[in-house]
Amino acid sequence: MKLPSEEECMQYFEEYKVPRNILAHCKQTRNVAVFLAKQLIQKGIILNLELIDRASLLHDLFKVVDIDNLVENKGHSYVASEEEIKMWKHLKEIYSGMHEDEVFEKIFAKDFPELAQLITESGGLEHFGKSYSAKLVHYADARVLRDEIVTRKEREEYLFERYPERKEIILKENLGLDDDEKEMFFHLDFKPEELAERMKNG
Repeated sequence: MKLPSEEECMQYFEEYKVPRNILAHCKQTRNVAVFLAKQLIQKGIILNLELIDRASLLHDLFKVVDIDNLVENKGHSYVASEEEIKMWKHLKEIYSGMHEDEVFEKIFAKDFPELAQLITESGGLEHFGKSYSAKLVHYADARVLRDEIVTRKEREEYLFERYPERKEIILKENLGLDDDEKEMFFHLDFKPEELAERMKNG
């Protein structure tokens, strides 16, 4: 399996002028995903740690194509740079109507097919049929708000406030996350609400 190196991943963030707040979110999501993957591997679950590492880091590489207004964002205090705004407009024009995962697949599927597949799978709302790795990456993303590890309730409240028109979709996603959380933490010796503290203590 071919995967981009850590250095290549960071180059992608620079090449596509990913806003720094999105990069920070991606790094923290990677921290959560890798921590959980290592814990599960210790319990006998077979996972590809490097693949999970790269997928969780790059999962929002093209997040801006799903953002309607990068200039004014009431959910974030970060102010995008001129370069970031220029790239956002460029990507929105080229990939009009496409979801961020579709853009990633279009650009990277040829070179990194397994990575593109995992990012696409982990980003989808459908719960059934997902691989363990996809569930893990999706769950890690759901535990990070901006660049902080939060409870799912905190993230849910933020999403309801930020996207009131998507409430039904958010509720549907949470049902799948309930099942994924139970499946993962069945094997672990700590509770979901103890995740941040466990990571802090190593």
